[in-house]
Amino acid sequence: MRRGTPSPMLRVSPVAVPLCGRVGQTSRGLEIELIAPPAGCSIAPSSPRRLVYGAPFPADQAVIVARGTLAVTLAGGVARSVRLPKLEVAFDRRPPGLVRVAGAALANAAALIREADWSAVVLPSLGDIGEGAGDGGQVALRSDGLMAAACRADAVTVHDLAAKGAVVASHEGSYGAVAFDVDGELVVGVGGGLGRIGDAPVEGSPVVQVASAAAAPRAIARHADGTLSVWDCATGARLSSWTSPVQGPADIGLCANGEVASVSSPWADHASAALHRTDDGAIVLFVEGAKTIQTSPTDDGILIGGAWGMAWIAPVEDSS
Repeated sequence: MRRGTPSPMLRVSPVAVPLCGRVGQTSRGLEIELIAPPAGCSIAPSSPRRLVYGAPFPADQAVIVARGTLAVTLAGGVARSVRLPKLEVAFDRRPPGLVRVAGAALANAAALIREADWSAVVLPSLGDIGEGAGDGGQVALRSDGLMAAACRADAVTVHDLAAKGAVVASHEGSYGAVAFDVDGELVVGVGGGLGRIGDAPVEGSPVVQVASAAAAPRAIARHADGTLSVWDCATGARLSSWTSPVQGPADIGLCANGEVASVSSPWADHASAALHRTDDGAIVLFVEGAKTIQTSPTDDGILIGGAWGMAWIAPVEDSS
């Protein structure tokens, strides 16, 4: 663990951020330049935005935690805790084999997922509070940061982080993905749909990732064929199904109220990231050259990142 030093700034352009754009360097600084919308995509109207902060630290993946006050980013095997919105790096950590990060929306906690196992850490000190086997698969944290769930090849295990990651439940079976819903209950991939432990598999392309909303009974699933589906966790009903122009192995997330989904490409050769309206998949923001995109739970900003660094996008009326 290393305590961060004052972050160097990445100069950003004050011009408006288009609904569809490409990250580029201009004489004014980092800028998102207007491009044509991806073919076949509908565009959702949105309020004006602009870049307000930048930092030159790469970010291939990011999660926003602690009620929107911190982000945990990953690039080049380095996990950084970043204070929002000014993108000040507080700490970094470099565990061997680091491949993904997961976060607790309401707590100063994150999971560092390695090739064979994972550990949970408390931010900003990044002290270990629990660990467990995960086979490099999906690990989810409950929004309060007190419990973790790991989706392995043959079981889903639930870990009490206050007890150093002790297993408190183990559910045998093949589940495609796991998350905690707004009530702290498990939601899992069951074949081509989302459900609960023990539910019969749903027909369709298998679910390979799931993410839930922190303040609403909604979850989003990514399927093996690249489609995305949105579900009501209270009723088990599928609410919508659509595709994203983001190509390659994707990462997904949901905003706090479940109305906007993030789709990004941390591991793709041609990076892009998008925000979509969950009701119909309409694009809220599309950025070529960004590998990750996350929304603030208080709707006051958007974090994007890539090989070029990180940037914070804010509504024009809030950007002063």
